[in-house]
Amino acid sequence: RMYPCIDADRMALAGFSMGGSGTYHLAAHRPDQWAVAHAGAAFAETYHYTRGGGASGGANDQSGAPWYEKVLWGLYDTPCYTRSLCTNIPFIGYNGADDDSTYPQSTSIMEAAYAEHGARMELILAPHTPHEYEATALTEVVRRMQRHMAAGIDHQPDEIRIQTRTLRYGSAHWLQMTGLEEHWVDSRLDALRHHPTAGPEGA
Repeated sequence: RMYPCIDADRMALAGFSMGGSGTYHLAAHRPDQWAVAHAGAAFAETYHYTRGGGASGGANDQSGAPWYEKVLWGLYDTPCYTRSLCTNIPFIGYNGADDDSTYPQSTSIMEAAYAEHGARMELILAPHTPHEYEATALTEVVRRMQRHMAAGIDHQPDEIRIQTRTLRYGSAHWLQMTGLEEHWVDSRLDALRHHPTAGPEGA
């Protein structure tokens, strides 16, 4: 609203490390707001990341957390929203192959989450690189992002899939959940729109 020159249909969401984790969070929850999302060297969920692997280390072990805290991880953790992410928005991941803070731990979790929904996460892996961008890989990240930004957001896709645990994040484009039989459990809604053609069979 403050800058009318910005094309809202061609906004990109991107971040590195903690910023990449924020990208996961925002892209999975609001996948219809961005033309493309990119997360570099980012953690994607709470339990496995804080139990001992990655930068947080064992001092932040959450395995003894009370049940209600674990339930509320479902508000944030990206694997709980992967179906929304992999269906509704182009997503580009990045990791350095020598980055022991998020690779392969967080990356493998998200690759498995994508695979669960029959998708493959687009990942750029820079060899011999620690927790930073490698120049050639960063150039490729930007190139791919620009391609999706040029295409813009498709606000009327024929297929939408939503995965959530709360109605707060239960919508994408023209599809919206209006109720859940039980909150804070894995809930999914898929919709496929058929365009009318000549004859009743095509309706």
